[in-house]
Amino acid sequence: EGRLLTLDLDVGKACDLDCSFCFADTREGHYDLESATKRIEGIIDEGVDLGLKSLKIVGAGEPFIFRNLLRIIDYAHQRSVSSIAFTGGHIIGDDNYARRMFAHEGINSGAELANRLAEMNASVVLKYLTFNPELDQRLVNPQRKDFDYVVARDRGLINLVRAGLSSHEETRLGVDSLLLRENYSEAVDLFSFFNRNNIFCLMNSTLDCGNTAISKVNSSVLTKDEVQEVAQKIFQYCKDNQIPFGGLSPYLTSPVCSQLNHGMFVGYDDTVKACPGAPAIARYEPGKLAEIWQANPFRKQFAGSLETVCVSRHGKTMYHDFRERVYRALK
Repeated sequence: EGRLLTLDLDVGKACDLDCSFCFADTREGHYDLESATKRIEGIIDEGVDLGLKSLKIVGAGEPFIFRNLLRIIDYAHQRSVSSIAFTGGHIIGDDNYARRMFAHEGINSGAELANRLAEMNASVVLKYLTFNPELDQRLVNPQRKDFDYVVARDRGLINLVRAGLSSHEETRLGVDSLLLRENYSEAVDLFSFFNRNNIFCLMNSTLDCGNTAISKVNSSVLTKDEVQEVAQKIFQYCKDNQIPFGGLSPYLTSPVCSQLNHGMFVGYDDTVKACPGAPAIARYEPGKLAEIWQANPFRKQFAGSLETVCVSRHGKTMYHDFRERVYRALK
């Protein structure tokens, strides 16, 4: 029906991690909190008028450093818009950090923060790259040294499980297991563990943006052949264990991405893209979201069509006939 069903949004620019694979190029944290919050609330209002159902809070920084994050999630919740926050997860697992960020919301611990998210019907996707804690710490490279990132992230995951996010038949808890040279041999083990525990495993190769852009040298980025190899192993595991996957997606074992024809990304700097890894299509101005949506050149690219390619990976880590190659390997 041509409705805008999902929006990707930044809620700030600050980040205390320095991931070599990040799609964002900024680590700055200077902004006026109240005006930034009002801007986001305005975007949500415009989105609701266009049919908005879900809000993906993807960065550019660490969303839980944005002190009005709970206000934003609640604002969306009151308008029947579901929020999905992508996070390092460590603030949800560190009581002192959670209190420092959200004491003004009555939050005194990571467990209380997780419970509040559950109350607002939010979903959370945590960064989880490897079962090797030393490698995990090195890949994420936390800038703050007053907490152990991996320990805090794991506690955050436990807090969210205890808050009930993975207790639903359609889970509201996920992990983002980005596949890199350093961890892709663990792909099946990661997927298997989280799948058994009803935690959605979002597994994919790097986007063509930020620190992993084609124009930048990054030895962690998988080649096309390596992506093909790991995809075949994961889908074969699903086939052997009768785990349905519906279609073949660059987000391995996930539903085929419908971002192009159902959503857009609005960056902290007002750049509008079809998704974080896509080229810019406009600049956001208050009151102009409907106009931008109607003019979006990607809006009629039907998800799942063999003619539709992932604009964030095309020419880098995905063969144009990725799906056909995997299907042939599974026969």
